[in-house]
Amino acid sequence: IAGAYGVALAAVRGYDVDEATALLAGARPTAVNLGYGVRRAADAYRAALQVDGDPQRAAGAALAAAVALHREDAEASARMAAHGLTLLDELLP
Repeated sequence: IAGAYGVALAAVRGYDVDEATALLAGARPTAVNLGYGVRRAADAYRAALQVDGDPQRAAGAALAAAVALHREDAEASARMAAHGLTLLDELLP
């Protein structure tokens, strides 16, 4: 999530998104979730940029990708917590 927001922030501020992507992903090269978030936001940025070449619109697409990833992660965490609570109720009467 942090990686995706980092790409979005770089895009909004007008930094070189390819450079930011490389720096963010390289910060912790074995961190799978970091790399995934960076790629997801960078891919959204590049796809939007190819449509009309508008960097601000592309930055918005990167931010939307980061927000979507954040929401998906929160929803998955809530489902896991609910499942864990059910298991604890069964194991600890």
